[in-house]
Amino acid sequence: MRYNNHSPGAVRRRTGTDSLTNGGDALDIYQENPLQDCPYCGGAGLLEEENGWCWYAMCLHCGAQTAPFDYSTPEERVLAARRAAYTWNIGKVLRSDPGD
Repeated sequence: MRYNNHSPGAVRRRTGTDSLTNGGDALDIYQENPLQDCPYCGGAGLLEEENGWCWYAMCLHCGAQTAPFDYSTPEERVLAARRAAYTWNIGKVLRSDPGD
């Protein structure tokens, strides 16, 4: 399932563990961490969770991505998603072009 962000091209993936409970309030990680468009190509950004151990953001068009932000507790999970989104939004992304 895809959700549009504040920016027109941003996309987020929804998994079975997106909502967390914190003090009785449900937090949707994707709504809490909007992504801007790719700093390289302007493509849609995707906030991705990798097999329950880290978060990273990537471009669906050119493949640019942030470093992975790992976690081991539910609280760290939320912080890792925030760090990945923040890193993406300030343009700290890696991109590998052919021949690099």
